[in-house]
Amino acid sequence: MEFAKNADLMRVCFMEVQFHPDLRDRIQEEVIGKMTDVAEAFFQTAMDKGIYRKTDANLVAKVFLGMFAIAGFSNNTLMQPDASPQEMQQMAEGLADIFLNGVLAKD
Repeated sequence: MEFAKNADLMRVCFMEVQFHPDLRDRIQEEVIGKMTDVAEAFFQTAMDKGIYRKTDANLVAKVFLGMFAIAGFSNNTLMQPDASPQEMQQMAEGLADIFLNGVLAKD
């Protein structure tokens, strides 16, 4: 299943899940929980290797996944739906830069 082709369906599912606590709990545990675990392990490994500064790997994973969830589930939040590949790349690079370097000016 290609995400872009099914984005509208995915948005509806994630919006509807708030009205079905049993389904919400299952998605939280089986999908979001597993994605967070994988991302946390990735960030923890990078922290252990000195690539990223040591901090709460679980929180970093949640911020990372949240940032891309907004990008993926919102047609007009970050970009127009008809954005060119170059615009999408610029947006992805901008998200990566902010995630990796923050927004504070360097001395």
